Amino acid sequence: MRRIDFFQKSLVFVLSTFLSVSVNSSPVIDDVEGEITPDGKILITGSSFGKKSQSRPLFYWSANGGLRANLELGRQSWSGDSFNGALSKEVVHPSSKASVVWDHGMSSGKSLEWVDYDSSRVYVFRKKYADFDTTRDVAIRARFNNLKGQFRVGQIVKGQKSGATGVVQEIDLNADGISGSIFFNNEIGSINELKSLDFAFGEEMVSETATAINSEGTDQYPTGTYRTFNFKTIRFWAETSRNNVYVGPGYNDTYEMKMTAEFTDGSVWPNDWQVVKNMTPRQWQTEEFILDSGSIDANDARLIVRTDGIENIDRRFKARTSDRPGRYDQIAQSQVSNGAQPGSNIYYDMLYVDDSWHRAFVCDSQKFDECRNIDILIPVEWEDNRISARFRESDLFPGQLYLYISDGNNIVNEVGYALPLAASPSKVELKVE
Repeated sequence: MRRIDFFQKSLVFVLSTFLSVSVNSSPVIDDVEGEITPDGKILITGSSFGKKSQSRPLFYWSANGGLRANLELGRQSWSGDSFNGALSKEVVHPSSKASVVWDHGMSSGKSLEWVDYDSSRVYVFRKKYADFDTTRDVAIRARFNNLKGQFRVGQIVKGQKSGATGVVQEIDLNADGISGSIFFNNEIGSINELKSLDFAFGEEMVSETATAINSEGTDQYPTGTYRTFNFKTIRFWAETSRNNVYVGPGYNDTYEMKMTAEFTDGSVWPNDWQVVKNMTPRQWQTEEFILDSGSIDANDARLIVRTDGIENIDRRFKARTSDRPGRYDQIAQSQVSNGAQPGSNIYYDMLYVDDSWHRAFVCDSQKFDECRNIDILIPVEWEDNRISARFRESDLFPGQLYLYISDGNNIVNEVGYALPLAASPSKVELKVE
């Protein structure tokens, strides 16, 4: 009996191990046929690509094609009708012909438009350029009440007690007509000196045409002069219960970013990231966000953030609670709460969203961990052993390209499949509408 029991246990162990390895095996690429060119189509054969319920991605947009989402390659369009941005050729990704620009100094609204989805898991791939500095281009505000007269843009305002000075950039007047906010220029006046002299809470503020009392803060926290660049580089929402998670700089005076699960799990500060994600002024970045909303009252939600191929964070957290049970179902691109300096422009090259973690992409390195230049492919057909996909319409990286596949559990082949070496293509002519 002992021998039989031992044999049975050994057999179960071996089978369990085999099944575990089989289930978690990484994708294997055996062969690739087709055109390694912009907009070219390839056929990938192999194994362990995973079962994908919808072959095409949920959403695909490129500024090369104008403002509209590409409904040939993606399954749905933008989810709303308040698109924020305009086509531009001022700042363009090196591989493209156009971008879309949005000035965060003009509005606290989101750039571009919502993308809705209906799944626990979602994957986002995008290329963006922030033409501002969150440590410098801050909104400088002083709230006021008891207004007499009218403040005007361009006027110098002086604090009667502090002696502080600033130049009016914008006035937001409340419905009562005697309270509101002054937003100041970030170059002129004592509030912008290296050792700033700031307005004081409760003091009278005077210009040539108006007086008011500074009400920025409270008796307990008499702020007087408020500075902020509350930059949320991406935000995932639950529309029904408003719980959300976003990524953005942790402080006004640093580029280092935090992750905040608002209402449900607080913030993950930069010192707890694997590789800190920085707000990087005036540089194109390729960003990936991999999210699972998890279940209610459990720390089983997951967010992975990757920037230019580097994994910044892979975090478990609580995304949903009994009070806020909604599953995330909306994605907003960058947004700045409470304002920023005019001219705080952000540029987008493209956006790809899928309601699964399956994906195919290329990079310029044979090892996945060393991939830095990355571009997504657009799947047209997806089976466990066969994928038909298209290259994006933008230029390919020069030199050798390596192909990678991620199954539905974010498992990627560690060694890339070397695609046939193609000569560096010249700029492809793209029609921008």
